[in-house]
Amino acid sequence: MSLAKEYRLHSKTFQTIFQGGRRFSDSSAQFFTLKADKPGFGISVRKKEYPLAVDRNRIKRVLKDCYHTEKEKLALYSIVVKVKGGLPVKDRKELRVCLDGFFKRYVSFLGKPVVS
Repeated sequence: MSLAKEYRLHSKTFQTIFQGGRRFSDSSAQFFTLKADKPGFGISVRKKEYPLAVDRNRIKRVLKDCYHTEKEKLALYSIVVKVKGGLPVKDRKELRVCLDGFFKRYVSFLGKPVVS
């Protein structure tokens, strides 16, 4: 399942989200969020961490699917996910469970108020 064109963020907008948004970190991923008029979703997977394109593409595919399932809750945000190392990319089901857990924790994090 591909991400609709209106939801795709391009790498040029990543920097503004990295600098101006809220950050949620986990052991294998960082979520950067910025409130926006138009929602968007971007993914960054380092080639150094995952040298095989098959693995990088599998991570992106599963993340896009996780975003689709939580899209209604994330309608007010532009989100960039920066993937670190350590994800179980060889086992598809385990990867899905791991990334689903990240997204659930992330959505609950968004519900908390910002502390200045």
